[in-house]
Amino acid sequence: MSRRAEYAEMTRQSIVDAARRRFISQGYVGTTIDQIAADARVTPKTVYAVTGGKRGLLRTVIEPWSAATEVDSSLEQMRSIRAGTDVLVLLAATVRQLADQTRDLIRLIHDAAPRDESAAATLASTNDRIRQNLATVADHLLATGNLKDGVSVGRATDVLQFYFGPEGYLYLVDQLEWLPEHAEQWLVEQASFALLPTADVHALAEC
Repeated sequence: MSRRAEYAEMTRQSIVDAARRRFISQGYVGTTIDQIAADARVTPKTVYAVTGGKRGLLRTVIEPWSAATEVDSSLEQMRSIRAGTDVLVLLAATVRQLADQTRDLIRLIHDAAPRDESAAATLASTNDRIRQNLATVADHLLATGNLKDGVSVGRATDVLQFYFGPEGYLYLVDQLEWLPEHAEQWLVEQASFALLPTADVHALAEC
């Protein structure tokens, strides 16, 4: 990388870091480009040129949550797991890891979405991706014989989304002040009772 390119990347990262701090501390709507520029020690014109303004910055800031590359690794690991309880334990651990790492970003996008069309579109696409990933989990549970009779893949996906959307975990931990490990275990237990055959649920209770 040339010195010029290195400086450009440092400038971009400084702007993104400043935007993240401002967005988290005072909200997306309450943050101005002038504030971000001042924090990053650049001109407002530079902020627009480098990042595309607030909307471009929002997309960049929430990327660690919306992309969630750790999910691909977990899905790959899941494909070798045959026991339904173990699949749900892996899912809960992944949700906990991502939610703990990106809780501020999750709050940010939920705060911004009702006020900004771009934020709303980003949240919708991220939720769609989460549901697609959970549908993959439901497909695997069906293929390995780990769904109760009469539970369709669509219904299983609904149940997984209810229990393993990041908002549920964060509500238990941040609002109700549960210990993270207790929240994680409870989500596994509830989803197991809703989805898994009786024998698998009994096995979970004995652990």
